[in-house]
Amino acid sequence: MLDGYSVNDAAVMRIEQDMRPYQKQLQICFHTYPSGANVIDMGVYARAGFRAAKLFTEIGLGCLGELRYTKVKLGGRYLPCAAVYVDHPNVAELSSHCAIWRVQHCGVEKNFSGPARAKAQDAYSAAVPYSDARAKKVVLAYQTHYLPSDGLVRLLAERAGVAPANLYLLVARTGTLTGAVQVAARNVEQTLPTLLDKGFPVECVVQAMGIAPILAVNDDENDAYGRVNDALIYGQETHLDVDCEDAAIEELLHKLTMDQPGNAPVYGIPFKEIFAQCENDWCKLPREWDAPSRVCFYNLRTGRSFVAGKHREDVLLRAFWGEKGCAVL
Repeated sequence: MLDGYSVNDAAVMRIEQDMRPYQKQLQICFHTYPSGANVIDMGVYARAGFRAAKLFTEIGLGCLGELRYTKVKLGGRYLPCAAVYVDHPNVAELSSHCAIWRVQHCGVEKNFSGPARAKAQDAYSAAVPYSDARAKKVVLAYQTHYLPSDGLVRLLAERAGVAPANLYLLVARTGTLTGAVQVAARNVEQTLPTLLDKGFPVECVVQAMGIAPILAVNDDENDAYGRVNDALIYGQETHLDVDCEDAAIEELLHKLTMDQPGNAPVYGIPFKEIFAQCENDWCKLPREWDAPSRVCFYNLRTGRSFVAGKHREDVLLRAFWGEKGCAVL
C-alpha cells in the first residue's frame, strides 16, 4: 500500500512550495518558535480564506485528496459546500486526516490531526497497514482559538519523534472561514472511523467522496463549533466505492448514521446543545453522537448500491438563519 510514499514529505513540500512564498496572498502567517517549531496561523489571528482552507484540508489528507467548492440549496438560498475527493481513503483519513490523536498538556487533552499520525501511530492509524516511520519532518493540524505555547509544540515534536524544528503545525479557529471550511471538509473523515468502529473491513474501501455545507461563520467559538458540526451530523453525505460482500454493508446500515435508533434522545438537537451535555469535551462525547448524516455505498463487486441515513434541513436552517431567520428580502 503506497510503498515509498510519505504523507509527511508530501505535506511538507506543499507547505514550502505553495504556502510559505505566498503568505500575503493567502493571508496567513508563519511563526518560528523559540524551539524552532513552525506554527502556521491559518485562522487564529490571520484572516485566511477559501484558498487557505483548501490547502489546510489537502495537507491534512497527506496530499491524497482534493477539496473543491460547490453549492447546495438550503431554504431557497444557495450555500457554499466543501466537496472532498479522496484516493487511498484508509491512509488519507485513518492514518492522517482524522482529528483523533490525543495529547495531554497542562492537564488537558487536546485533539490533533494530520500526517504526523502516520509516524506517531494511534489506535486508528495503527489499524491501517501503512506507516510513515521514516519521515524526518512531520505535519499536524490543530483546531484552536489561540496560538499554542512553545511547551505544547515541543511536546508534540517529542511525541512524533522529531526535533521541534522539523514540526509544522497548522492552526485555525472554528469561527473563521478557514475553520468552517476545514471542518465541513471532514465529511469523509467522519465516516471512515465510524466504519472501523462498527467492524466494517475498511481495507475494502477503494475510493471516497464527501460533501457538506459550509454554514455561516460566527466569531463566537461556541456557536461556530455548533454550526460546523451541525453541517456534518445533519447535512453531510459520503459516497464510498467498496469491494466486499453485500452482507458486510447490510449488517451496519442501521447503526452507522446519526439517525440510528440509539441516538433517539439527541437526534435533531443542535450540536451545540449535544456538546454542552458532554461538558464541551470531545473525550466525553459518545462516538455515536458524532455520526455522519448520510452514507452511500456502491459495491464494485456486486454492482449494488446502499444508502443509510438522512439529512435534517430544519436543523441546518436554524443553524444558519437562527430560530426566526434573519434574511432581508
